[in-house]
Amino acid sequence: MTSLKGLALLAAVIGAACVPVLLPDQPYVVNTLTLTLCTVIPAIGLNLLYGQAGLLSLGHMAFTGIGGYTAALLMKGAGWALPEAMLAAAIVAGFAGFLVGIPCLRLRSHFFVIVTLGVGMIVYTFFNNLDGITGGAQGLPGVPRPRPLTIGDFTIEFRTPRGFYWLALLTTLGTLLVQWLIARSPFGFSLNAIRQDETMAASRGVDVFAHKLAAFVIAS
Repeated sequence: MTSLKGLALLAAVIGAACVPVLLPDQPYVVNTLTLTLCTVIPAIGLNLLYGQAGLLSLGHMAFTGIGGYTAALLMKGAGWALPEAMLAAAIVAGFAGFLVGIPCLRLRSHFFVIVTLGVGMIVYTFFNNLDGITGGAQGLPGVPRPRPLTIGDFTIEFRTPRGFYWLALLTTLGTLLVQWLIARSPFGFSLNAIRQDETMAASRGVDVFAHKLAAFVIAS
């Protein structure tokens, strides 16, 4: 059964990677699938936060925006390459999650949900009104195209939609792998214990707040 699941997963990944090749004259479809993958990535983080730790955050996309603007501004203003900009974006978004998580995780149940919703609305308002930095409602034009990305003998060009699709697919698969590793680690088992019963987890020596904060930072 495990081998069948592995083969099915491999077939799904190969099929997803072949989509731009099978649809060479459908840039709209490829762009739509790329945007879908870009939404799946933060959803994986939210699944770690809610599915593993039992923390429902309604402002999670705020950290996606923080990371996105960080990468875009570094590439546009400082001339950073895409890999370095993405790494910096992840660090900045994680640090923002750390700052937000410290006070928010002191709250429980619906209070935590309401506060995270408020955080998301506040961040959205900032992004929508900081015209000089984020471009406001008009967006942020002028972000340069990434340089070609070489993986072994395979090079991804970003002159066509298929390059961005493959980049989004690789990032999604990498994020899924990280979540899979976390879920099967002692840290992931501790998060599951916290989700089921915080008091019982604490009685077994689990630092509940530290684990929740770590999950919040990683998800961000």
